[in-house]
Formats: sequence, structure tokens, C-alpha cells
Amino acid sequence: MAQTNPTGVLKQVIGPVCDVAFEGAVPSILNAIQISNPSISDEPWNLTLEVAQHLGEGVVRAIAMDSTDGLVRGMAVKGTGAPISVPVGRQVLGRILNVIGEPVDELTVFKLNNGEIKRGILEDESDTAYTVKIRDTDDYEELHTEQISKTNV
Repeated sequence: MAQTNPTGVLKQVIGPVCDVAFEGAVPSILNAIQISNPSISDEPWNLTLEVAQHLGEGVVRAIAMDSTDGLVRGMAVKGTGAPISVPVGRQVLGRILNVIGEPVDELTVFKLNNGEIKRGILEDESDTAYTVKIRDTDDYEELHTEQISKTNV
């Protein structure tokens, strides 16, 4: 069983694909891992990667969700212990979010129900939460065709 937040070292970068070596347990497939990329910003852990494959011997292959320019072998990587998640709720309807759920439009700030502050429209602080980006689909019997589904697309 994988540990909650494993740490590793960047071994190889080929475009958006990164190989990361972990000591001991490795993160699960589809879990997010983070690395500090100085070419994006000065913020720590500003690049999120998603584990796509276990290569064996403690090495995973991950796909970067932003630019890998500036990454070098030997950089520290940390596991988040969870998949990539995005905010959902009334506050994010009509908003422009990137692939990891961060707002990219120039609107005011909104506050999520976990207390974290993100840029956005501040309406009702109790109606926004995070959900996993990749999740199981509803059973066929549970689908409702008579109502319109709300999406961010």
C-alpha cells in the first residue's frame, strides 16, 4: 500500500512526460505529484503532474499539467496523496478554470468551503467544494434525460 505523501527525485524530462524515482512506496496511478518549477513562478510546488504509469523499481511516469521548461534532473518531488481535484458549485459556473482547477480569468476572489481563497466571484461561500477530476460515471439506470446537466464546458 502506498504511503500518503511520498517524496521522490526527478529522473528524466521528455516534453510533458516526467519520470520520478521514489524511495519505498510510490503514489497510485492518477494521483497528483508536485514539483517547484522556477520558470513558471517563484511559488513552491507550482507544477502539478499526474501519475500515469508505474515503471517498476520505485519509478513512476507522470504527465505535467503545465510547462516543464526549467526542470532539471535531481529536483525534489512530493506526492499529494490524492488525485487532481477541481472546484465545483455555483461560484465556478461560467468561470474559466485550467486543467487543475485554478481560475485563469481576471475576476474577484471567492472563498471555498474548506477556507482556501481562490480568484473568482464571491457569492455564497458554502456552495463550493472540490471534486476529483476523474471519477466513476453514473450507472445507466441513474441517468436522467429529462433534466439539463450543469457543466463547466
